[in-house]
Amino acid sequence: MISVMYRIPIRQIVGGPEWLGEDKFDVAAISDQPHTTDELHLMFQKMLADRFHLKVHTETKAGRIYALAITKSGAKLTPSSTSSEHNIPITNGGSNQFIGSNVRMNFFCWWLA
Repeated sequence: MISVMYRIPIRQIVGGPEWLGEDKFDVAAISDQPHTTDELHLMFQKMLADRFHLKVHTETKAGRIYALAITKSGAKLTPSSTSSEHNIPITNGGSNQFIGSNVRMNFFCWWLA
């Protein structure tokens, strides 16, 4: 939950009590109206702080990274023509292919990591 709601790879989450990696929880929450994905993530972060007393901070550490670069032939990404939100914008297309639809670049980078 923490990885998805804070949009960070699980390998970058360190520390916390032992139960963080061992215990499992069912979390139920109801929204009073429709919200964007960003709004829901923020609401969920607040709920984690309230119900689990979660406190987070960020650190900068040296580590391995991926560098996205445009090849000499140019970018192969095309702007999305739709404005709708997708719950799962990247799906498995089979044969080692993945299909993205209306994917925000920050989500794409998180997904690649």
